[in-house]
Amino acid sequence: MNGRLAHLHVHVAPACVRARGRHAGARRADRAPAAGFTLVELILVLVVVGVIAVVAVARMPSQTIFQHQAAMDELASALRYAQKKAVAERAAVDVRIDTAAGTVTFCRDPAPACAQPLLAPGDTAALRVAVPAGVTLSVAPAGTTRFAFDGLGRIADVAAQQARLDLVSGGATAQVVAWVETGLVETGWSTP
Repeated sequence: MNGRLAHLHVHVAPACVRARGRHAGARRADRAPAAGFTLVELILVLVVVGVIAVVAVARMPSQTIFQHQAAMDELASALRYAQKKAVAERAAVDVRIDTAAGTVTFCRDPAPACAQPLLAPGDTAALRVAVPAGVTLSVAPAGTTRFAFDGLGRIADVAAQQARLDLVSGGATAQVVAWVETGLVETGWSTP
């Protein structure tokens, strides 16, 4: 029996060693590849991102559009403030439009010199809106250079149903409309 065990032991030991050796080699072959990206993959991703960025920048609107929108919003806000001030104080607020200079000025008096300017909210400076370079100011009805909000917030001194100030730039027209009967100020866009 001892001989058999010894013989068995001799044959079993090398099998275990072989099995362990095979198993160890199999483990090396079954290992997952190293995590990460190859240099080619990284370069390809950078090229694709670059192409997308070029296309996106080309489609972005120019800075002029944003300035145009800001000028329209500023003018509408100033008109709304002037109307609210006229109602709150039960006194007329004069709106003066200089299309050549591209400015709209707000006064508490109808005198041509604007001896009593309407002050900007929270400021000591006169409320005045100037359109940015590249934007043209026009007014309808044509020839209107001034109108006033009365103590009830309505527009006086305009024969039409509305006073419309147009800000024109690059084929697009931003419109600020003040309705005569109510003094409501609205904004919108018009394209030719």
